Amino acid sequence: MHTHIARLIASILLIAPLQAIGQVYKWVDENGRTIYSSTPPPAGTKNPVVLPPPPAPQPSPPPPAVSAKKPDPAKPADKKPDTVKSSGGAYTSAQLTSPTPDEVIWSNSGDVPFSIALQPSLRQGHKVRLILNGAPHAEIAGEQGTLSNLDRGTYSLQAEVLDRDGKAVASTNSVTFTVHQASSQGPTQKKTGK
Repeated sequence: MHTHIARLIASILLIAPLQAIGQVYKWVDENGRTIYSSTPPPAGTKNPVVLPPPPAPQPSPPPPAVSAKKPDPAKPADKKPDTVKSSGGAYTSAQLTSPTPDEVIWSNSGDVPFSIALQPSLRQGHKVRLILNGAPHAEIAGEQGTLSNLDRGTYSLQAEVLDRDGKAVASTNSVTFTVHQASSQGPTQKKTGK
């Protein structure tokens, strides 16, 4: 729910500046530099071009609704089950609730919050092992936390519940997400002295 609201706000914030841009002009100045501006070029400029305003971004479609209906035994399952059973009894469900599948996370620090929903909740003496890109990453004694210092890129995350003996008794499906960070490679600006 919060993700939908955040996406809506982000879409509005992206569209508003584009509506204010209006006309964009392009020309080459006397030094051979290509100039883009919202004001017309100086009189006598050769071959000025009026560019159309950029198209407004379209909001992404909402994620599909979650269905509570039971799977049809006649159809093959297209994903592995959310729970791994053991002799000590299984959790009835284990699901990564954050990050969501294919989520794009803007984090310059590389911090990505995660949350796991377990039924029943994490038992005394059990731990959660996080598996990042197919390799064990960390073990925690709770159902939420933060992955820290991730570089920009695409990651897969899965969680396993370990019993007191370190045996996996439940696991989530793998979720893929992408970390974006602001670039330090942007154009440099000339400092003007006054």
